[in-house]
Amino acid sequence: MLRRLRLLFASIVLGAMALVVMGIFVPGGSGSFPWFPAVVAIYGAVALAATRWLSARPLDASDPAALAGSFVRATIGGAALAESPAVIGAVGSMATGDPWAAIVGGAWALLAFSFVAPSEANLDRRDEQLRALGSWFSLRDALGRGEDVVD
Repeated sequence: MLRRLRLLFASIVLGAMALVVMGIFVPGGSGSFPWFPAVVAIYGAVALAATRWLSARPLDASDPAALAGSFVRATIGGAALAESPAVIGAVGSMATGDPWAAIVGGAWALLAFSFVAPSEANLDRRDEQLRALGSWFSLRDALGRGEDVVD
């Protein structure tokens, strides 16, 4: 899991650096990428699909500690994936001078965050998922705060 997260972060950083280099060294200057917001939109759709897939994967319910750990890993990995369209859009916006790339990336990131944020609805969905798999453990109890996990 950590290896995949490192690869994800490295690909985001390298992609952002490539965009900056393209914006600096490509003839025509910053206005030569009118298609970039569309690229960010496509990447945002892919990141959203991957975030939804990650948030739908079953958690490890072998014991409460494993359950809490798998939830934390899924949440951190999902948050990293969810923020990537905003990062690429912001860097692309700085490189190209087009604010729409940042706007599009931010919109996709907000939508993707709604699937991984530890909200009441997401905790309820995860508890229902655990019950459907036949687990007797509660995610709220495994996280150690009972009913008020999300303030």
